[in-house]
Amino acid sequence: MGLEGPFGPLPVDLVRKILVAVYGDNGAALLSLASVCRLFRDCAHQILALQHFLDLRPVALQQQSHTPLSAKRMSNLRNAQRQLRNAALRRCHQLHFIDLCGAHQYATDSTLETICQNARTLESLLLRGCQALTQAGLAHLTAASCPLLKVLDLNACVHIGDASCLAGLPSLTHLDVGWCRQVSADSMAAVMPQLEHAVYHGCEAIEDWLLGTACCVRLLDCAFTPIGDRGLQLLAQVAQNLQELILAAPAHNLWLSGNWTPLGLETFKQQQPSVKVRLVFV
Repeated sequence: MGLEGPFGPLPVDLVRKILVAVYGDNGAALLSLASVCRLFRDCAHQILALQHFLDLRPVALQQQSHTPLSAKRMSNLRNAQRQLRNAALRRCHQLHFIDLCGAHQYATDSTLETICQNARTLESLLLRGCQALTQAGLAHLTAASCPLLKVLDLNACVHIGDASCLAGLPSLTHLDVGWCRQVSADSMAAVMPQLEHAVYHGCEAIEDWLLGTACCVRLLDCAFTPIGDRGLQLLAQVAQNLQELILAAPAHNLWLSGNWTPLGLETFKQQQPSVKVRLVFV
């Protein structure tokens, strides 16, 4: 079925060019169009197959709705979006960047498996807030499936525990596992030496000795972790490229802000005077 214009059916190439001009790399909009008709579906899939950047953050289901949706209707819409997203990902073979931040329950281990089937060009994968992901999904991220992956954001993916499989990613240099409370120092031991940008914000199982392996790190976020003076001492000895260190400012919070002392931090600053130390409250 084609689209009728004033002089007959519109050429498929013209429809595709119009969609590119209007929606560009808006993956969520293209996914919605794919469910309208066969022509839009084919055009959307052709566009997605050529994308290098794909923003698949979820569209607000009730953003412009004046009638509250029932729980069953919301569930059906979520399932439809998940199926459309996976269908689009299976057709993307040239992606360098995928943003699924805030997908919550929409992005699952099967979503990550689908991504990894066509991820040989992928350089950045943002999964912040994808709470349904587990280490079983992470196991699909391998040197064979993602040889070029440099940036991986797993912030607040709360069910991830053992992330040691990430050490198999040869190009990985930027890793964010902030607020992944189950991530331990042991699971990061093989990954840490290759990281230039490491975020352990809120990871309460990180230990001092891990900082002794941070030989390549340029930015390190250890706010709200148990890191103490011993960790700062080890970091000062090995992190010759360190530019910025983020720690939690001492406060009477409900969660641990750190075990370091003012004297320990001052000693670190004397040993690494060029490092910017930033204290945060959240």
